[in-house]
Formats: sequence, structure tokens, C-alpha cells
Amino acid sequence: MKNVRNLFCAALLASLAAACGSTNGGEGNGTWWKNNLRGYWYVIKRDATDVYRGVDRHFFNYDWDDPNLE
Repeated sequence: MKNVRNLFCAALLASLAAACGSTNGGEGNGTWWKNNLRGYWYVIKRDATDVYRGVDRHFFNYDWDDPNLE
């Protein structure tokens, strides 16, 4: 039963990946995925930096824009 479930999950993931790759129009699959993941990691990095600076500002009273800190 466990093997059937694993096979079903693998087939489902493969079909989803194929469906996502086929919706990209004229670009090749590699180009679309590369551009999509590049934007995804940029957003993750930007949001993590915002959270880090927000914690510094609200909990530690640190101002990142203060010119006297350098």
C-alpha cells in the first residue's frame, strides 16, 4: 500500500511539473524556470532582509539609515 501511495505521489508531481513547463509559450522550459526561480529567490532575500531590519528597529531601537553608525 505504501508503494502505491509513493508511486501515485511521484506521478502526480511529474504531471504537475510537465503541466507547468508546457504553459510557457515560446521560451524553452529551462529559460522559464530559471527566470521564475531567480525572481522567487530575490523576493525571499528581500523579505528576509525586511524582517531582520524590522526586528532591529522595533525590538533593539536600531536605525539602519543613521549616517553616524559607520
